[in-house]
Amino acid sequence: MAFLKDVESEELRELVKSCFKEINTLKEQLNDENKDIKSNKVVKNVLIQSESNNTNLQAKINELTDKVHKQDTYLKEKELELQEMETRLKEKDLQIKEVESQNSGSSLNEMVLSKYENQIKALEDKIQTQKTTISELEEAANNSNDYLAEINRLKEEKSLLQSESSQTEVNQLKSIIEKQTVELKEIPILKNQLTMEVSSRDQKIKKYEEEIDLLNEKLGENEDVSSIKEDLIQKEDEISKYKLEILQFEKQVAALKENSSEDKSEDLTAQITDLESKIAFLEHENNSLREGNVTSDKQGLDSLIEDITKKSNELIDLRSKYQRLQDTNKINEFKIIELENENAKLNESIDLKESDVSETVDLELISENKELKNTLLEKEQLLSQSENEVNLLKNTILKNQTEVDDLSEKLAQNENEIKDLSEKLAQNENEIKDLSEKLAQSREDVTTLNNKLQDSQLKVGDLNDDVLKLKSLEKTIELKDMDYSKLEDKYQQLKDNYDNLEKSQVDVDELSSLKEQVNEKDLNIRSLTSQNEASESKIAELEKTLTTRDNEISELKSELDSFDFSKKESEINNATNQEIKSIKKELYTKDAEFDKLKLDYNQLRKNSSKQINELNEALDKFTNENEKILTEKKYLEDSLDSKNSSLNKLEQENNSLNLIIKDKDSNYNVLKKKFQEIKRNNEEQINLLKQDVQDKNDKIAALPQKLELKDIEISQLNKIVKSHENDVLSKNNEIKTLRNKVQESREVIKQLNDKLSENSVVIDEKIRSKEDEIFKLKDNFKNSVNEKDEEISRLKSLLSQRNYKIDELTENVGSLNHDLEVLSFKFEDNKEQFNKCEEIIQAKDDVISKKDELIEDINQQINRLENKIKLKNDDIEELNDDLSKKDTLISNLKEEISESNLKLNKLDDLSSQIKENDTLIEKLNDELALKEQEVQENVRELDTDKSHITELKELIERKNKDIEDHKKLLSEKNTQLLEFKDLKPRINELEVEKSDMMANYQQQITSLNADLEKAQLFKTENEKKIEQISQLKEQLNDKDAQIASYEQYKKYFDVLVAKPLPSLTSFQSQIYRLLPDAMSATELYNYIVDLGFIALEKENFAKTLKALEKRGYYQRARDGDKIIWVKIGEDK
Repeated sequence: MAFLKDVESEELRELVKSCFKEINTLKEQLNDENKDIKSNKVVKNVLIQSESNNTNLQAKINELTDKVHKQDTYLKEKELELQEMETRLKEKDLQIKEVESQNSGSSLNEMVLSKYENQIKALEDKIQTQKTTISELEEAANNSNDYLAEINRLKEEKSLLQSESSQTEVNQLKSIIEKQTVELKEIPILKNQLTMEVSSRDQKIKKYEEEIDLLNEKLGENEDVSSIKEDLIQKEDEISKYKLEILQFEKQVAALKENSSEDKSEDLTAQITDLESKIAFLEHENNSLREGNVTSDKQGLDSLIEDITKKSNELIDLRSKYQRLQDTNKINEFKIIELENENAKLNESIDLKESDVSETVDLELISENKELKNTLLEKEQLLSQSENEVNLLKNTILKNQTEVDDLSEKLAQNENEIKDLSEKLAQNENEIKDLSEKLAQSREDVTTLNNKLQDSQLKVGDLNDDVLKLKSLEKTIELKDMDYSKLEDKYQQLKDNYDNLEKSQVDVDELSSLKEQVNEKDLNIRSLTSQNEASESKIAELEKTLTTRDNEISELKSELDSFDFSKKESEINNATNQEIKSIKKELYTKDAEFDKLKLDYNQLRKNSSKQINELNEALDKFTNENEKILTEKKYLEDSLDSKNSSLNKLEQENNSLNLIIKDKDSNYNVLKKKFQEIKRNNEEQINLLKQDVQDKNDKIAALPQKLELKDIEISQLNKIVKSHENDVLSKNNEIKTLRNKVQESREVIKQLNDKLSENSVVIDEKIRSKEDEIFKLKDNFKNSVNEKDEEISRLKSLLSQRNYKIDELTENVGSLNHDLEVLSFKFEDNKEQFNKCEEIIQAKDDVISKKDELIEDINQQINRLENKIKLKNDDIEELNDDLSKKDTLISNLKEEISESNLKLNKLDDLSSQIKENDTLIEKLNDELALKEQEVQENVRELDTDKSHITELKELIERKNKDIEDHKKLLSEKNTQLLEFKDLKPRINELEVEKSDMMANYQQQITSLNADLEKAQLFKTENEKKIEQISQLKEQLNDKDAQIASYEQYKKYFDVLVAKPLPSLTSFQSQIYRLLPDAMSATELYNYIVDLGFIALEKENFAKTLKALEKRGYYQRARDGDKIIWVKIGEDK
């Protein structure tokens, strides 16, 4: 308390002392509340343990069922792989037979061709050609026999490898199945154990519920304060739970990604179903934790039975699908056997025909050639049928591949959902960052305000320049007056009629010029006033932004110091009430002034409309006269010499003209007086504007000091926000460590339950009842230690925060006193701005709500587009399948067409077929090489299968090692349980301390209730003030509507004052600019009369429309029966 000596005012000392007192009371309240929270947590931990045990047993059953499903799917995959390998072997056999048939067909064609050539050349050459062809056929047959021998050898090696690998795999799978059957037999034993444990735990839960009801009755009076704090703690716990669950999901996803490369399509489906069931189960648990309802364990058993039935139904469906596939494979095998028999028959018929060829005569060869061609056609038909069947099988394989791809896509979707959850968490963190960014933006807004103030100062300088220009114009007018006096002197000297006429015209011209100058000065004055109003509006906007910042800072201060400055709040509320009353008085005075200005404005508008009409008529006359004078000037200059002789005659007329001039002089003097009066008024207005500018400059000079103070306050608030963020991070880290400990304890409980299940049922019941009590004592002891550590850390953090706040308060007290003094001087000026700021805030809130709605609409559109994209992808896949089918049909048709063309060419050009047969032999050799490569690839696949089997063996060995490790851990835990039995006396001591803490807690609640009543009084006062502010806002809205209507009148006045359009009079250009487009003549006339041209007649209006039509500004058009006037000029 040594720093209080430096504080000058006694009020500040008292405030600081009150702060210390409140801090001490808060510490005592925290201690009492923590004691009560401990007692509640002991009960909650017991319930959580029972729920965790139930969930562990359910997880074990789920794991066993998952293992069974995985092993079934693995067996099915292996069977399918074996079937695929057999089908591939059969396909290769068929291809080999086709090659053999092609070789035989090609040899026969060569024989026939050689015979045709021998008939053409000579009978003598026939014998030699037959010998050569026979030798070639024998060589080809020897080569084909060699190839067949090699193919058979490869088949035998492949069959041996398949048999060995399949036998080893089958033995391994049988051993795995036997283990699973043993595990399934243990399931009913586990069920019985579960029922016994559930019954015992139900009784314990009832006891605990009765104890909880008693505690709730005692704590019923204390729910107002403690419930809020407990809710906050629960929410923090839930957040940490969700984060840990998300981490678990990410780990599971990573494991699935590693295993996805090894597993096939059916394994993927099984994993997806498992993941979905786990996700649903976890979501159900989270919902139950949020609601805080304790579900019965009987429902858990029912859910387990339902899950088992669902999984059994899924197994039945998979078996039915597997049987269907087996049936289709058997049908395909029968078809292949039939094709092989037909090929064998064809080969036998070919061999018989070859033996007959050497013995028969040339005529018999020709007849046999025809028969062979027919047989070739039949074979080709059979081959086409077999090819179609092969294509169908390929299509089925493609469909299976598409199903596999779909399942992989589902996996990716699940991964994306998990990523979305992590992104949502990141969004919450980003929102905290956005708040800090908004504080930085407020600083940037202050800098923009400084820039705007500088711009306003520049505009004020421009106004001063305009004032100087006005003074220069006045000087030019005075010089013109001097010139006019000189002209009068010349007039008296010359006394010529010509000069008299000319001077009279000069007088008229000068009068018109003076009128124009007066109008220009009025326009300049109006422009200056408009600029001044604009600058005032900008300054008002700047002051609005300042007031918004002041309000934000005051709100933050009120949130920080609401508990410490209750006395000052009452004083401020009284001051605000007085200020609201003064605001109302000023509003009433301003309303009266506004009404006066409105009446003056209406009178000026009427007078200005009359004057404008008169001036327009005078201008028309002067323009016509000026045109005439210009033409007469030239003529008069030529006739000066002749007029000198007639001067004597005109002296008599001079007297009469002098009288006229005197009248005009009198008129001129009257206009001059009016001009001087206008000049004085303008000077007074300029002086007033200067005074306003000086006042505004003073205000602008004071604004930077305010902004610096606000920056200091914002920096202090940023420090407070950072300290809160650091506290939140530390709490999250503590929660993570606690969760990890809970997970480790759950794993230990699982291991213990596995070991206990091996013993008998009766012994298990007795041992588990004792072990549950020991576990409860252990958990209570751990929780008490952890809670005390948390309480100590929280108290330390609270003490540091309070000390930091006290330091900041001492720093802020001086600045707040200074701010209060400044605000007291300037509060009257900022009353209207306060209301306007609230309107701006409401407008911003509306904009934010609209943006949120737009974002929701955009998200909906994105979801719709994603669904459309999925549908289109499905359509694309279907189209691709159809295209593949059509491509196969086209290729088959092309082959048939090519074959038919080849047959025609064979009949015409036999020599070309010999060359083609040579090329076919080369192709067959290439195909045989390719087949050898395929055989090698099959061997490689077998090697990969063997490596996969070795990996599975390694996994089994690892699992056995894990089981041994778990057994060791169980032995260690049993030793620890014996150590925890000595903790019972400590529990009794804790219960005594609990009763003492409850009494202290009730005393603190009474003091808190008194504080709550005070807070409610403050709320009622604030609500009254809010109602008064809403009424003032309604009045301001009415004023804004009136100002909007006057702005429309200002627009019309600007149109009337603007320069006329080319080739138009000022009246015509005014009417053209005021009139709308595409209306009839009567509608246009009514529109002009409503604007204020009451004296305008219809005839004159029709003449002006016709004049505008002649000069190309309007055009007539027909809309049905109506005639419409349409604008076509440049100013449309």
